[in-house]
Amino acid sequence: FVQKGGLKKKKGSDNKFVKSCFFLLTTVLKIAII
Repeated sequence: FVQKGGLKKKKGSDNKFVKSCFFLLTTVLKIAII
């Protein structure tokens, strides 16, 4: 049960990390295009 909760928490933080990386990548691309 604890492991399952930890996995869920880790998955959520991973998703947040991926979102910030994607946002950062998009910003860098926009700056590069301009």
